[in-house]
Amino acid sequence: MWKVNFLHSPQDDLDQIIAWIANESGSVEIALDFADTLAERCAAIGAQDFKLGRSCPELGAGLYQINQGNYLIFVRYHDDRMDVVNILEGHRDIGALFEAD
Repeated sequence: MWKVNFLHSPQDDLDQIIAWIANESGSVEIALDFADTLAERCAAIGAQDFKLGRSCPELGAGLYQINQGNYLIFVRYHDDRMDVVNILEGHRDIGALFEAD
């Protein structure tokens, strides 16, 4: 089991996801519910005693990708901690976003 640590970036990502879904759906409640689903998925990933996801060394050292619907959750595993690095919509240019970081 991993201690789940949200870095600053995924918190910003969730804020952007909430804003976009609220705007598109007209419902802040729907947007917040979906953000909760993503956060719960991160907690479920951290509750495992093994590494989940696909290794993505092309995006960064030690980076793993886990799909959640149309969204991609990027994490890094450490000794006893899992850092949630980003939560991104899958149709975006993911490589360019990581190059910018």
